[in-house]
Amino acid sequence: MKTYLEANEVAKQIKKPCEDCPFRRNAVPGWLADQTPAEYCQMAHSNDLIQCHTKKLADGDHVQCAGAAIYRANVSKRCDAPSITLPKTQRLSSLPR
Repeated sequence: MKTYLEANEVAKQIKKPCEDCPFRRNAVPGWLADQTPAEYCQMAHSNDLIQCHTKKLADGDHVQCAGAAIYRANVSKRCDAPSITLPKTQRLSSLPR
């Protein structure tokens, strides 16, 4: 199992989970690095970027974990950027009831 410090450089965001991605359906049972299953579940349903543990961009930027992105899509988790807000006229509270 690789760690982020041993990550290979890639040119762009990956779209398939790594061979040892903990989000794969055939992942090694119990391999969650130093996190508990509850912490992993909380992370998967948060709005935080989950870094790939085996890939990074050549400029040192993080690559999002493709397995986590697929999982989030499968459970209909939409990550909202905290800096993006809807205009007041488009908020649900401003719609007629």
